[in-house]
Amino acid sequence: MADRRRTISSSQQGQFPAVPSSIPRPTAGMRQSLAPSSIGASLGVGRAGRQSMAPYASAGYDHGGSQGSQGVFSQGHGGPARPEPPMTASRAGHMYTSGGAMGLGGSMSVARSQGALRSSMAPGGGGMGMQFEYAPPSERRTSTYRRSTMGPSGGPGPNMLTMTPGGGISASTLIRPARDPREPRRKEVRERYADDVLQFLAAHQYPYALELKQLLQPTGTQFQQVFKFLINLFDPSINFGAPPERGQQKVKFEDEVLNTLRTVQYPFTESISKSHLQAIGSAQSWPNMLAMLHWLAMTIDNRTIAFTADPELHMPAADHASRAAQEDVTAHAWLHFVSGAYNKFLVGQEEESWEDDWENFQATVDNSRQAQRERLQDLEREAQELQKEWEQLTAEDDPIHAYKKHTAAVKSDRQKCDDYIASLSKKMEAYKVQKGIETEAIEAARHERETKLAEQKRLEAQVKAQKLTPLEIATLNSDKQHLSKALKDVAAKYRVVVSKTMSLEIDLQKQLNAAQTLCTEYEEKANPLGILDGPMKIDGIDGEVHFGQEVNGAAENPVPEGLTTVIKPALQKLRARTRDEIREKSERQVELEEQMTKVKEAIAEHLDVQAGLDLELQAVDNDKTELGKRIDSEMATTNSELERLQTQVHMVSSTADHVLAAATYRYEQRVLERMQVHEQTSALRRANRAALEAAIEQFMNYKEHMCSQTDKLASMLDEADADLPVIKGGVRV
Repeated sequence: MADRRRTISSSQQGQFPAVPSSIPRPTAGMRQSLAPSSIGASLGVGRAGRQSMAPYASAGYDHGGSQGSQGVFSQGHGGPARPEPPMTASRAGHMYTSGGAMGLGGSMSVARSQGALRSSMAPGGGGMGMQFEYAPPSERRTSTYRRSTMGPSGGPGPNMLTMTPGGGISASTLIRPARDPREPRRKEVRERYADDVLQFLAAHQYPYALELKQLLQPTGTQFQQVFKFLINLFDPSINFGAPPERGQQKVKFEDEVLNTLRTVQYPFTESISKSHLQAIGSAQSWPNMLAMLHWLAMTIDNRTIAFTADPELHMPAADHASRAAQEDVTAHAWLHFVSGAYNKFLVGQEEESWEDDWENFQATVDNSRQAQRERLQDLEREAQELQKEWEQLTAEDDPIHAYKKHTAAVKSDRQKCDDYIASLSKKMEAYKVQKGIETEAIEAARHERETKLAEQKRLEAQVKAQKLTPLEIATLNSDKQHLSKALKDVAAKYRVVVSKTMSLEIDLQKQLNAAQTLCTEYEEKANPLGILDGPMKIDGIDGEVHFGQEVNGAAENPVPEGLTTVIKPALQKLRARTRDEIREKSERQVELEEQMTKVKEAIAEHLDVQAGLDLELQAVDNDKTELGKRIDSEMATTNSELERLQTQVHMVSSTADHVLAAATYRYEQRVLERMQVHEQTSALRRANRAALEAAIEQFMNYKEHMCSQTDKLASMLDEADADLPVIKGGVRV
């Protein structure tokens, strides 16, 4: 059974058979390192001992059969067993064997006087007459320190535990499954993965018709075909989908896929479950499965590229013996000999059986070297003959050399001429382009001059058509000055608001950086305490000491003195207190995360409001610009009208008195028109000023709200910092 372990007794003599151990395996959802166990209380022993991941021991009386147990206990190192299993001391008349003695690195206890060692805190079971499945709590035993012999489980999973130097398994660190960083649920990632897989299948002559749309939402049959094709390319020795042999039960498709993924060591096997394999193509399950197919395809491609690019991977060549006359095959022959000798060594053959292989290796190397020597001699002779021919040819100067120099000089001159002509052509083209640009500029300037002349004539005619008195002109100039001053004040206020906004944003960024620093400091302090994943070291003790084991005074390398009397009781108290503090900190962390989420949401809302206010400010700025343009145009019109009126005043002054009445009437009409224009301008100016002041007031209220929220966030961070534990001397206070 998967949930039970059976202790094999060292001897089946007598009437006391082996007692099965029903100790449950540790659950994957608990932290087993510091939490005390309640096994002793549940069995009625009277007190709760520690919960250790090391195998428990079962008791049986020794009737002189210990010598026959040497073939039962294996140390699990891959070689022959030791003459005796590792032993631990116990009460006289008893012998204990750990539950992991069969190939799992367990230990065996032999008799020793009862008062020689201290009492173990590990929960125990009864011996004769007691219905416990392991040693009673009154037994005295210690564990010897030796290398762990337990290997990892068949595949990765949440229940995998770490090995300790003392031979047991430490539950202080749970190996969590690796998280897939590729984000296969994103649409663009899925499409890219599907396209890569489809190109890979096409490049490797996939025998079935498959389209990109089908691969994004396949059927079960299509997935089986693609998966079987990729697995066959990945490792042809894996018989995926093969019918079972006679007498064997057929494995389910889901189990076979998961077992195959573990065999090929897919790093994210935990992201695919049986329910995913039963609902192939669904939006919930298919992204992870598509990522798995993409991983298989890319792994095959990268493996092929690496094997092709590295010639050292092609040794020894299969035909190295037949290539002795063409190249040096010493390395190939040596690897061939070493691999054959190692295979014979593994099956237990002696060195005498390697003599034939050694002679073949020497013969191959000698033949290769002899062929290389002969080839070298031939090359040396050819080199000498070629050297003689070269000396004969170079004894006199050849006229061809002078002709070559002359030809090279002519080619150089021709090239220089071609380059000069090309440069002149480029300059001519540039001059033509520049001439066109200058011509266009002249035409544009001429057109602009004509436009300005026409505009001047129009303005002169407009000035002549208007009739304003000097008083009206002075009033309009005064209004223009006041309006310009008001616009300057608005611009100054706008710059002040922008500067305050920038300063507040800088302060907010500083607060966020301080919060990030506090989070980093929290992680640095929480890692040594076991709150987060990280190493944990004990000050004052050299080396790594497994506190879950007990002290053996007879060991060659005993643990430091004071471990059992000072450190271990303090560690037990620290475990209980740390468990409570971890629970409190976890609850506090959840509350802080909720508060941080609320603060983030509030900040996002305020940022949206700020964006709206920025848009409103931009609209006000645009209105201000348009208003300035309108004022400038009106002032220009007014000035022209004033000039025209001054001219008319001079003309009227020179005329007769009867013209004065008509001028007075026209003056009154212009005064009325000016008053109407002034009222309209004043109303528009007041409306714009009110809108601008309202926008500025709203923006300032928002900034004050942001400042208050920032102060609240800073106070929350200060409270979180105050709640963090302080590390003094390696102990949390």
